[in-house]
Formats: sequence, C-alpha cells, structure tokens
Amino acid sequence: MGRTARGAAAAVILRSMTSGSHMVVLGAGIVGLFTALVLRRQGVAVTVFDPAPQAARQSSWAGGGIVSPLWPWDEPPAIQQWAQAAHQVYPEWAARLRADTGIDVEYRRTGIRWWLAEAERAPAQAWHRRWGLPFTPCADGLLSPELGQVRNPRLGRALALATRAAGVDLRLGAKAVPLLRQGRVVGVQQTAGPAVWADAVIVAAGAWSAEVLATVGLRCEVRPVKGQMLLFSPPPDAPPPGPVQVSRAVYLIPRADGQVLVGSTLEHCGFDTRPTPEARHGLHAAALALCPALARYRLVGHWAGLRPGAAGAPQVGPTAVPGLWAHFGHFRNGITLAPATAATLVDQLVDEVTGSPGCVQHG
Repeated sequence: MGRTARGAAAAVILRSMTSGSHMVVLGAGIVGLFTALVLRRQGVAVTVFDPAPQAARQSSWAGGGIVSPLWPWDEPPAIQQWAQAAHQVYPEWAARLRADTGIDVEYRRTGIRWWLAEAERAPAQAWHRRWGLPFTPCADGLLSPELGQVRNPRLGRALALATRAAGVDLRLGAKAVPLLRQGRVVGVQQTAGPAVWADAVIVAAGAWSAEVLATVGLRCEVRPVKGQMLLFSPPPDAPPPGPVQVSRAVYLIPRADGQVLVGSTLEHCGFDTRPTPEARHGLHAAALALCPALARYRLVGHWAGLRPGAAGAPQVGPTAVPGLWAHFGHFRNGITLAPATAATLVDQLVDEVTGSPGCVQHG
C-alpha cells in the first residue's frame, strides 16, 4: 500500500472513530487482548474472535513471562525501543488490572542475572548504559536489578476479564476470517455465523497469522516455533526466590510462591505441541548445570507451546490490503512487548498512518 492509500485508509478510520467505530481483532492471546483493551479505552467498539475455547492459552500461557528480551543487546532497535517502553508501563498495567479484576498478575522487578561469556560483557554493559538501566557486574556476567517478570497465565486471565468488563465483545470458540469487498477488508466472515462488519480488522493470531492472511491473498514469514518448559516445586526449606537467571543454554524463573520455571526449547516441527522426553531431559540437565540446588526441587510440570516465529521485529501496522492491519511476529517477546506494540498500533489507527509501505505483501 502506498503512502497516499494508507493516508486515505487512516482518514476513513478517523472519520469513523468520531462517529463510533468498530474494530475486529483476530486472536485472543496476550497481544490481541492488549490491543483490544487499548482500543476500547480510546472509545472504540471492539470484537475479538479466537477459535480456542479459552483466551491466552497458546504461546501466551505456555511462555515464561520474562519482561525483557532474553538477549536485548542482540535485538533490532525497534524491539529494544518497544521493550523499554513496555518496561515503563508494565507497573501501571499490573496495578490497573488488579484494580479492575482482583487478579495479581505478579509483575515483579525481581532482577535478571545474565551468565555471559567474556566477549558478551561489554555489549551487555553498553546496552544498560544506553537505556539508563542500573547493573552490577558479577562473576561470569551481570545483574540487572530493575528488570523482571510477570506470571503470564494470570496476565492472560486478567486481560480477558478486563476486556469483557470494558465492554469488548470477546467471542471464544469462534473462528472468523477477513472479509473482502472491492479490494478492501470490511469485516470478518464467521465460520459458523453471519458476517461482522468493521472499520478495521487487526490480525493478532500469533503462529496462525500466516493462515489468516492467506485467506485474502497475503503472505508473511511467520511460522510456529515450539517451545517446551518445565516447572519445579520447591522443598520446604527453600531459600526466598532470587532473580531470573539466563544463560545461552537455559533460563530459570523463580516465582513468588517459590516454584521455578525452566525453559525453553526452539523446535521447528509445525503445529505439534506434544512435550517430549528428550526435551525434558535436556532442559533438566541444563538447569542443574546452571543451578545445582535445583536437584532438591521436584519436577511437577512439563508442557509445550507455539511461538509466532519471525525474523526481526514484529509486524505492527497496515498491510497491503486496505482495512487489514498486522500485529504479530513477536516470536519470544510477545509478553515483553505487547503493551508497547499495542500502543503503537492504536496510535497508527487513531492518528494518521506514516512510514514505509504495508508490512505484509501480496503473494
């Protein structure tokens, strides 16, 4: 889509917003729910569709909840900027969600302890200085005390409750695809139900986004990437939870109740979400090598989820089809970036659209 066409599309949205607009979000993961809630708080009517019977039960539920990229100094500038924006707003979001829903999403600035090779230490320290984040050098790495985590299953439940309380029409167990009329997306067609008209349709379907876009002749480089996780329960005399620990082989996330999450694998095996013994043994061994004290903890959980794998930054903005917008491709950073990328997307929808041509092209 050229700049003029994108500006015209934005003008349509702006006009409709002044007279009560309606937007559809395809996907009720954490990215889609943040999008819906930010739109609703701008006064926009929002309907969310997801074929799953529960919200935020795919990548959103299965991940670890670290509110930072695993290796932020290796990320593209856009991801670094979104990550810092989200770092600033997560405390407010956590407080607001607790007030609105009664759910403590357990956002905590527990700190992150990175285990680094000698060559990695200078870039890591330079990144902290660039963003004004304190750090403490330590043996084989550094501690970043202001970064932290959120308990992502609680975050998903809180967002689902908050969106409904705000008046979002959250339709779970309902599949819908973009509906084209004369070259423009004008709403969605439900698989089992009537068409739903909308001023804009936002694709936030995670690993399934490519399938959604293909229905209107678009392609995108988003593929499912399987990640497996372990959960450990502490012994009665376990020490208080410490910081998140991250190495190149594994990461450990101590929760407020003493449980420890261990992750994760990166597997390209389509939409297979079955946990495997090989991954369990590999993650367990890597976790024990990083933290031998984990040998006293009991393995109580093992699961897998699908990340929306993509190279580079998430796709956030208009596609090549008027009326259809992209909000996907967060890969391992969905929870980390979601409040910031949602704000960016809504800013583009509410204000005029600028920048490069549509981020998703015709196949």
